[in-house]
Amino acid sequence: MLEMWSVFFRFAPDPEYRDFINKIIELKEEVAMATELLMEISQDEHERARNRSRRMAEHDRYSDMATSEERGELRKALEIARKMNARGVSVEDIAGDTGLTVDDILRL
Repeated sequence: MLEMWSVFFRFAPDPEYRDFINKIIELKEEVAMATELLMEISQDEHERARNRSRRMAEHDRYSDMATSEERGELRKALEIARKMNARGVSVEDIAGDTGLTVDDILRL
């Protein structure tokens, strides 16, 4: 029996030995059950890989959106800072209201 398990696990993934493995499966019910479980686990691994790919793509999409939002917020803050600066508002007040640094405002 141990030899059958050894042969099964060694050659089951190899298509060249498919007929031989099928004969072993027919002989022993335990090996047939193991084969079903192995197939089920393999399918689950493929499904997990697909799900992982979907999650990564979704994460990338959200990351791109967040980056775009941050850029938009920065542009808006710079626009407000320019207008406040043009009205003579102090650099410290502009920094406090916009969240920009004093150096950012001085470079405008």
